[in-house]
Amino acid sequence: MNKSNLDRIGIFSGSFDPPHNGHVHISKIFLKHLKLKKLFWIVSKKNPLVKKKYYYSYKKRVILSKEISKNNKKIVISSYDKKYSYQLINLFRNKYKKSQVFFLIGSDNIKYFHKWKKFLQIIKVCTLVVISRPGYYNAFKKSIFFKNYSKFMKKNSSDINISPQKAWIYISDKGKKISSSNIKNRLYKIKKKNNLTKIIDKVYQILDDNKAQNIVVIDLKNKSSIAEYMVIASGTSSRHIQSISENTAQKLRSFGLDDCRIEGQDSEDWKLIDALDIVIHIFHPEKRSSYNLEKMWEDILPKQQITI
Repeated sequence: MNKSNLDRIGIFSGSFDPPHNGHVHISKIFLKHLKLKKLFWIVSKKNPLVKKKYYYSYKKRVILSKEISKNNKKIVISSYDKKYSYQLINLFRNKYKKSQVFFLIGSDNIKYFHKWKKFLQIIKVCTLVVISRPGYYNAFKKSIFFKNYSKFMKKNSSDINISPQKAWIYISDKGKKISSSNIKNRLYKIKKKNNLTKIIDKVYQILDDNKAQNIVVIDLKNKSSIAEYMVIASGTSSRHIQSISENTAQKLRSFGLDDCRIEGQDSEDWKLIDALDIVIHIFHPEKRSSYNLEKMWEDILPKQQITI
């Protein structure tokens, strides 16, 4: 059958963790340049080359993908998934026997494309399409795949009968500087911030339950490399200070802050609890007045970052 009589379908596989407007932007380019009838987004359950855990669950990534692509009827969020891409392509070729199959990836994936399981089979049984990604041009040109197969590269995506068998298409695009990695980093920061806020609330409650006095929380975010928060409180005696510090450290460890440790063991009028992003000072009132940490930070920070 002449390829001009075949429908064109595309496979766009990835983690989509999370899906974003960059994915939609690339999809529109694929649909337009390749004249695709349908573009299937394949949300992978697990990338065999990636050991990191996904931020979102597979189910959540599918839901988000459907939501962000809902305005483009040619994009289909597929439930098909295989461990390896060549298996996925074979599945589509068997299901859509009267269609020409295009496998779509970003240039950022070309660096390790030669390590993909049976990658040669991919470029033999379907048409590989690579779209440029901002910041990856040099890595793309230096890749093993490009060095070995650049002679088969075509820039004319309108060619219906693409040949030879190993031919692949390169689409140049200025792109959108959006990446799932950057989005995840921001999400992790937000998650960390929310968790810290919850822990600070718990720290305050623990200190209050242990009858610590004059509890002050100082927000140090973006102001100091010491920690994200500093907490200052007072105990009425050396025994009280010791009790507060031990009980607080024990509770923090139960919250998952395993590296939490107490410093100032030899001091009777001061203890410091180092919980990485949170530093807690427990002073005897006279010692606290002598150091006057609140005053020191008050001169540096705006008042809204100091909570009493």
